Amino acid sequence: MKRFISSLTYTVVLVFLFIIASNYQMFLKEQYTRTFNMTPYIIFSIIYPIIFGMLINLTKLIREINKKGKWSIDWIKLIAVGIPLLYITLAPHLYFSSIGKHLLFLADIYRTGDGGIPLITISGVFFGYLLLDSIKKRN
Repeated sequence: MKRFISSLTYTVVLVFLFIIASNYQMFLKEQYTRTFNMTPYIIFSIIYPIIFGMLINLTKLIREINKKGKWSIDWIKLIAVGIPLLYITLAPHLYFSSIGKHLLFLADIYRTGDGGIPLITISGVFFGYLLLDSIKKRN
């Protein structure tokens, strides 16, 4: 019962944080339409999903901390899955940078949907989750 209550509380806190962050993201989007300064919106759109993905996997990291063993990183998973996810997540920033025109599929990623935000947000959450999932303790 204690584990159920703690999991439910954690989920409610995550949903609450998600709602607050989404509202703040909408506020930043309104600001950039008025001021034409996209930088705060783009930076928040990149960082927020990554942190949220890390928060989702935080309980697993806490369990790993309590284990005995030596820390290791699953580099194969981090490179094979993490780098493409990070590339998609950074697409809005890279799209408006000086190297944006030279990167593969960047315009297609950014233009997917409403500026590519759903795809970029989902890949950011997966990347944040993957960051903590790649860290393990081995015996």
